[in-house]
Amino acid sequence: MCLICRGKLLEGLEYLRVCRNVTTLPELPQSLIQLDCINCPLLTTFPKLPQSLKYLWCFNCPLLTTLPELPQSLIGLSCSVCPLLNTIPELPQSLTYLDCLKCPSIQYLPRLPQSLKYLNCSNCHLLTTFPELPQSLKQLNCSKCVNLIFIPENAKKHISSEMLETINSNYLKWRKEQTLNWFSSTHGIVYEDLIRKTWHPSRIIDWCWDTEEVKWFKSLQ
Repeated sequence: MCLICRGKLLEGLEYLRVCRNVTTLPELPQSLIQLDCINCPLLTTFPKLPQSLKYLWCFNCPLLTTLPELPQSLIGLSCSVCPLLNTIPELPQSLTYLDCLKCPSIQYLPRLPQSLKYLNCSNCHLLTTFPELPQSLKQLNCSKCVNLIFIPENAKKHISSEMLETINSNYLKWRKEQTLNWFSSTHGIVYEDLIRKTWHPSRIIDWCWDTEEVKWFKSLQ
């Protein structure tokens, strides 16, 4: 049983590990440096975090939906295996470590601080793009992000060739879909039929704007 369950005062505390029976957290002491919420199946929210906090570890909190505003002192953040968590708040410039492994509801990442050295967002199935990566980054893991369609140029050196192939394939599919939608909404179904007939995955990314057929159809506008 943790200090919270025993009703103990938290004043002056620097390290707190929350047990699995906790549903809500009390006001946290301004002295707190590290907060561990690991395997907390009933925890849904956080109180305001103290400005002294340097490490926040949230692992396997299945009911957690949001994180509070993060203090500027924070160095490490883990919110792994939180399936209902759909956003990550603005990251402090002091952050060097970010782990959001297996957060299938996260659709995008916030702007990454220039101090960041480690980023793990593998198994984030709704993630489609990355923000620009800081030059300080040493390690990136985005394996099994099956819907990624865009990564910044400086991310490629951190990613396996297999994952790069997946991203490129996703991008080509997305580009084709966007083009079909554009032609359908602008010119009607006949143009969609044209694209379906002329599409080939081995063509360059801008295939649809370079074919003579499409140039001719566009000239009719």
